[in-house]
Amino acid sequence: VNYFKIDGGNATFNETGAAKDFRIESDNSTHMLFLDGSADAVGIRKSDPSFGLDVGVPMRVTTADNNAQLVLQSTDTDANEGPILVLQRDAGNVPSDDDVMGTIKFQNDDTGLNMTTYAKIDTSIRDTSNGSEAARLNFYVQSGGSETKLLGLIGASASAGAEVTFNEDSNDIDFRIESDASATMFQVDASLNRIFMGTGTNANFNATVAVIRNDTASLGDFEGNLLLFDNSTSNNATNGGHIVFAGHDGSSERGYAKIIGGKGNSTSGEYDGQ
Repeated sequence: VNYFKIDGGNATFNETGAAKDFRIESDNSTHMLFLDGSADAVGIRKSDPSFGLDVGVPMRVTTADNNAQLVLQSTDTDANEGPILVLQRDAGNVPSDDDVMGTIKFQNDDTGLNMTTYAKIDTSIRDTSNGSEAARLNFYVQSGGSETKLLGLIGASASAGAEVTFNEDSNDIDFRIESDASATMFQVDASLNRIFMGTGTNANFNATVAVIRNDTASLGDFEGNLLLFDNSTSNNATNGGHIVFAGHDGSSERGYAKIIGGKGNSTSGEYDGQ
């Protein structure tokens, strides 16, 4: 068997294609670089590579340009998933609730050239119970020099339901949703502990919970700051929307008063309210 050949400046190992291995040692590893001839696999600090390239050491890919450092390409032509990126934690023992399974960090220097994590995504186990497995997926950003969790996606466990949480750690972080014409269609002001709809944050609006604003000059039958709409087909006088004032009497929750908007006259063209 021709193991090694140098021909015209080209070096070839195992040119006949036999099931022969190639191994390079380092100071601390007998398999710093290992080609398994029978498995068609290359291992870096792996003595039994089970993938085409099996790496057993931390790896860094560095370039000096803006080209992609890593490309995962699938040339499969079917409709199934691919390419696939798997973050797998397998310690060989039974995991515990709250174990972190994987983290993606986005890092850069600050003005003092300190390598800083500016954003992070991590996932952990909420429930390891077989048949009731549940996970958490959390999103963090740097805010005022501190790592702050903004968003959490929480799966249902055997003892608690699924949740999507914003500002779960109760920081001074506002939540805002824009519409086509309003930058503050819906806004939670964390410092004021108020909800604003259709208006920006304004401490002069002294509502305990919510402020609703409509700047439309002329309002039609179904336009207004707040619309209570009873969509039942019944012609009862009490069908028209209710406002209920409720509280706790010391032992249970109960309603104390209500305003009923009903139908005084439901004849077509002669509608009256009461």
